[in-house]
This record gives sequence, structure tokens and C-alpha cells, in this order.
Amino acid sequence: MALAVKPLIFVAFGLYHRRSLSNHGDLLRISVAVTVSTFILVLGLLVLRVIGFIMDWNFIGFGTFIPVSRQIKQWRGTMNNTVYAHKETLESFLGVSRVADLGAWHVAANSLHDLSQRLVHLSGVRQKSLARLLVHLMPYWMLGLSLLLVWVGRKRLVETATRLGILPLFTAAFFQFACFKATDYVYTRSWYWIAATLCSALLIVTRIDFGVGWLKQKRVPAAVFWLAALALMVGMGRGFLALLPRHFPMQEKASTLSVMMLEMATEPGSRIGSTGGGKITDFIQDRTIVNLDGLMNSSEYFRRMKAGEATSYLDEIGLNYVYGNKYMLTVSDPYGALFAGRLGKIGYSEGSVLFAYLRGDEETTLAP
Repeated sequence: MALAVKPLIFVAFGLYHRRSLSNHGDLLRISVAVTVSTFILVLGLLVLRVIGFIMDWNFIGFGTFIPVSRQIKQWRGTMNNTVYAHKETLESFLGVSRVADLGAWHVAANSLHDLSQRLVHLSGVRQKSLARLLVHLMPYWMLGLSLLLVWVGRKRLVETATRLGILPLFTAAFFQFACFKATDYVYTRSWYWIAATLCSALLIVTRIDFGVGWLKQKRVPAAVFWLAALALMVGMGRGFLALLPRHFPMQEKASTLSVMMLEMATEPGSRIGSTGGGKITDFIQDRTIVNLDGLMNSSEYFRRMKAGEATSYLDEIGLNYVYGNKYMLTVSDPYGALFAGRLGKIGYSEGSVLFAYLRGDEETTLAP
């Protein structure tokens, strides 16, 4: 395709500018411009083709061009009484919240906060005072100073950022976060912000590169760099060790207690609806868990849920029980209206409630 398009563009461009082609330099510039234009055109067509393939695959496999989970989370944002939404703050709106699920730049925000807390602890200032506030704000002063130093050496920074491709990555991360904030999308997750996290890491690399370059100009001994690298390795190693899974038999037994109680209260072969599977889906045996939130279901279930007719779908698949938080299932949107008159309480298990699901015209009154 590129071989067919490039000569046509080159000929058309050359004929248009035939009077200005006075030397080989003009021909070289035109050739480069045509090559770059062809590459951008072919790349754009390739991206559109991939997007079209993904949308077609979604439609064939799931009956919708756009993923069902995205449609559901946007729909939840239009509800007044949903447990999936969160209170919007200035930090979450700007993406600098320390909560990983809410802040695209939570890595940078948490780093500054953790550093300030450590400095306060090391300073020995316990009571709230001006001194404690000054120590608490010290990392932000350090950030401002580093930005000032970066501005002084901006030429080196631009070169490093260009080599690492930070600008396009930052642009992509910014527009991704803006797309979520421009819609009613709720319940974002931390792994949505991989691009922003990678961008934060690369920005840290640029500052390290600037600092190393500045220290080299001051003829700092190489031993200082080796000690700094060793300290960084030890710090990162401690962090990795803290993430390693550990075997605690009592904790494992406690985590599966709700599953054991659920198995005792239901018969094998039962279909149990749950607003979020979690550990139940991992450990329960001889029973089927139905995700009531719709994120793992078909577009047909979502369509009926939007129309307030999801119970007809649940009747068709033979749902027997509903398990989850009582307030969430009986009061919050959309489950409160969905299960009105369809639940009969059986008992509690690990803070959640097990209900018998009543089909058709059966009705029940919820026990307190």
C-alpha cells in the first residue's frame, strides 16, 4: 500500500512545485516530506483498521461495539444513589489523589506525602505547630527547587525527555484521564493509569539524569554514585520483599470462612448472584456465581438492567440465591428497585446477607 501511495504523492507534489525545484536539495526535502506523509497516512489507516477489528470482534462476540463494562460504569455515573461512585475532590479531579484508583498521578502524590511523613517522624516534632508544618512542607519545597534547577538546565532536560518519548506518553496519559473525567464514568481502577505511572517514572529518570550530569561537572567522586545506587537498590529491594506473598494458615482459614458458610447454606448446583465475586468465585465448589453488576455478563443483561427488567433474565438462567451487602442489594441503585419483592433473607455470613431469590409472582417481606 505504501509503495502505491508514495509515487502518486511524490508526482503530484512535484508537479505542483515544478517551478521551484531548482536543485537537488529541494528534491531531497520533497522526498523526505512525502515519505513522512506516507508513513503517517499508512499508520493512521492501520490504527483505524485495528480499532475497527476490535469493535467488530466485540459486536460478534458480545453483541455491542463498545465493551459492556465501560457502558455500565458510565451508566452508573448517572445514578443518584449508587455505592460505586465517590465524592469528587479537587485532588481526584486533577488526578493527584493519593488513592490509586482515583489519581492517575498517585505515584508522585504518594511519594511526596510519604517523604513528608518520614521527615516529620525523624524531626521529632510531635505536636501540631509551625515547626511541624514547615517540616511537613519540606518535600514540596524540594520539588520546587528541583523544578527550578530543571529550568536552569532545561536544554539537557529537553534532550533527555525527547530520547525517552515523555511528551507523547504524557499527552496520551493526560487525554486518557481527561476522557474519564469528561464522562459519567465511575469506579476507575489503579491499573487504568499505567501510562501515567510510566510517565512519572520517566520524569524521575530525567531528574536523576540531570542531577548526575550536574554532579559530574562538579567532579564528584565515582564512589558517591555507587553508594547512591546501592542505597536505591536496598530501598527498592525492601519494597519488593514487602510485596512477596506469605503463608499464614490462620488468615487463609479466616478468608475462606464465608465460603464455607455459604456452601453450608446452599445446595450443590445452586446459582448464586453476587454484586462482586471476589474470593467466593475463587474457592466455592459445585456452585455457580452470577455477577450481578453486569461487568462479566452479556450486553443483553445490561440492556434489561437499564430497562428495569433484569429479573426476567435472572429468572431465565434459574437464579436461586443472592449474596451481598444488605444496603447495596435492597436500597442502592440499581439493585434496590431491581430486587424489590424478590428477596427472602436466610441469614448473615461475614457481614454479608444471603437471600433466597424468588421468581415470578412470588413476593416476600424482608426481615429486619
